[in-house]
Amino acid sequence: MKKGIAFLLALAMSVPLIGCSSDGGTSSGSGEGNSQAASQTGDESSASGDKIVLDVVTMTGYGNGLEANKEFMKKYTEEVNPNVEINLEELSIDGSEWNVYVSKLATMAASGTLPDVFDMATEGIQMVYKNNLAQPLNTYFDSHEGIYESVLEDTYDPKLIEPFINGEDVYGLVTMWNPCITHLNTDYLEEAGLSLPSADWDTDEFLRYCEALTKTNEDGSKRYALLVPDYYFAVSAWLFSWDASFLNEDWTEAACDSENAIECFQFIHDLIYKYQYAPVPQPNDNYQQMFVDEQIAMITAGRWPLATYEANGFRTVGVQYNPSFKTQANVYGTQGFMISSTTDHYDEACEFLVWTASEDFIKEFVKFGSTPSRLECGEEIIESAGYPENREVFFETLTKGMKSVEAPTSYADLGTIFDTYFSMMMTDENADIASICQQMADEMDVALQK
Repeated sequence: MKKGIAFLLALAMSVPLIGCSSDGGTSSGSGEGNSQAASQTGDESSASGDKIVLDVVTMTGYGNGLEANKEFMKKYTEEVNPNVEINLEELSIDGSEWNVYVSKLATMAASGTLPDVFDMATEGIQMVYKNNLAQPLNTYFDSHEGIYESVLEDTYDPKLIEPFINGEDVYGLVTMWNPCITHLNTDYLEEAGLSLPSADWDTDEFLRYCEALTKTNEDGSKRYALLVPDYYFAVSAWLFSWDASFLNEDWTEAACDSENAIECFQFIHDLIYKYQYAPVPQPNDNYQQMFVDEQIAMITAGRWPLATYEANGFRTVGVQYNPSFKTQANVYGTQGFMISSTTDHYDEACEFLVWTASEDFIKEFVKFGSTPSRLECGEEIIESAGYPENREVFFETLTKGMKSVEAPTSYADLGTIFDTYFSMMMTDENADIASICQQMADEMDVALQK
C-alpha cells in the first residue's frame, strides 16, 4: 500500500519536468491527474484483500489510451493470475520522446520509487544496465523450461530481442518495434498524377515528388511537400540513408560532423530554404496532426501515427521505404517490459512479462501504436487495419539495411544536444551547417565520456 502510493506520488512529481515533444505535446505543470490516481489506487488496494499489486509504467498509451489499457490489464487478473492486479500508469503522459522518459525513470530510481515493471525501448536500455535498474529473467526461465525458446522462435527477427540481452542475461521480452519510413498522402499523389514512389527511389526522384506535392492553395496559403524529420529517431533514419550516423560504430565518439552527415543536414536545410518544399520547423509542430490535416504531404515516422489516423478517420495514406539518398538503410528501435531491480514480486513480475509477449497481449496492446514483434500474429495485425497502402513495408524494412537507433548510456543527453543544434540549423536561413555539426559533435563527445 505505502509502496504503491509512493510510486504514484513520484509520477505526480515528475509531471512538471515534461517538455515539448516532437508530436506537439505541451508541458504540464500540474500533478492533479496523478494525485487523483493515487487516491483511487488506495481505495482499490484496500478492496483487493491479499492480492499482489504490480506497479507498471509505460511511456504512453500506444494508440489505445491509458484508460483502455487499464481496462485491458484487468484481463490479466481475470484470465492469467487471479492473485495479481496490475496498477498501470503512464510516465510521459504528453507523448514526450524517449530521452525525457529515460530521464524521469532515472529520477524515480534515485528517489527509490521504481515500479515493479517498466516499459523500455532500445533508447534507454544501456542506461538501465549501467545503473542496475533491472534484473534478468534467467532465474525464472531456468525453472520454467521452454518459455523463452517459444517466444524467441516466434519473434519476427532475432535482432529485435538483442538489446534486451546483456552478456548471458535476458532482461526483457519484446512486444513491439518500429522502423522509421515515409508516409505519403495518397490523395495528393493522385492529384499530382503520381503513384507511390519506387522502393529504391533516390534523391532525384524524391525531389521530383517534393516539387509535385508542393502547392499554393486558392487562399494563398502553402501546402508543403513535407515537414522535415526533426527528432533523433527520424533523423537517424535519414543519416543512415546518407551513409552517415550520429555516432561511430561502437557508440564511443560522435560522427555527426562527417562529410556525409554534414551533407545530410545541409540537404534538410535546403528543403526548407533553397527549394521551399518544407516549412521552418517550430517547437510546437505536431507532425502527425499536420499530416492528417493535409497541411503537408509526407512525414517520416514508424507505425505509431496509425493511432492518430484512426482517431481522425484518415486513411488516404501509403508508406514506402525512405529514399536511398546514398544507400538503402533504415533505423529500428525495439521495445518491451523490464523487471525493476527493487521489486518484491519477482516471480509475479516475470509471469506478467511472459504474458506481455503473448499473442493475446500483442493483438490488443499493439493494434495501432507500433509494429508487433510476434511472427504468427504480427502480419495479421498489420493487415487487419486495412491501411496504409503498401503496409507490408513495416515488416520488410528489417531486410533493408536496418541499423539500431544509436542509444548509449548518455542517450538522454544526446537527444537534448541534438534538439538544440538541429533547431539552430533549421531556424536560421544563413546557418553554417558544417560549423554547427562540429559544435554538436564536440558536445556529444563530452556527453559520451560521462
